[in-house]
Amino acid sequence: MRHFAVFGLALFLAACGSSTPDLSRAIERTAASQCPSSPQQLTGTKPQDAACQDALECAPTCCSCSTGQWLGVSCRDGKCASAAVACADTRGDPVLSCN
Repeated sequence: MRHFAVFGLALFLAACGSSTPDLSRAIERTAASQCPSSPQQLTGTKPQDAACQDALECAPTCCSCSTGQWLGVSCRDGKCASAAVACADTRGDPVLSCN
């Protein structure tokens, strides 16, 4: 019985320690799959590492893949992400069809 209790406690602690990051992300692009020069939705101005509750607060960055370009923003764990992280976080959006 003691082994079962220790095993159960280990599972509980592992579940508590394996949290996923708090993530908010968004994209915007033109009909021609380009980064818009005057975004309509992604108008945030907060720089990398600034406190955020939603990705829309963060300044967008132009990202690209083989199928085109898009503006991407990402708020991770309460901070605006770097350009590289914002692009990586938004690359999987089904609208983009990036591989």
